[in-house]
Amino acid sequence: MAFGFPAFHEETIQNVPTNVNLELSLLNTLRGFGWGPSFDNNGITASTGASMKSWGEKIIITLVDAGATKVRSECALKTQCADWGKNQKNVERILRELPSNYVKG
Repeated sequence: MAFGFPAFHEETIQNVPTNVNLELSLLNTLRGFGWGPSFDNNGITASTGASMKSWGEKIIITLVDAGATKVRSECALKTQCADWGKNQKNVERILRELPSNYVKG
């Protein structure tokens, strides 16, 4: 369980096959969850819905360099200091489902 303002969890994606379009693969993964992804200047953002454990989370995906991409889930409510493990579950879900959504090209 993360604790901070806002609570978050972040991991880095590495070692994606070179023939995979990672941005499109991530968009397809997030769309599959119903999180409404969109591009912005820094990468991809999406939002989860509210649940019994949180007011929702913001998903932020940024390209670090040619071989690494950061996936971050943070509480939508900036004053929410505990996430009850929800952010870690969001990031793990993305990383687990991403390979099945790989788009070549």
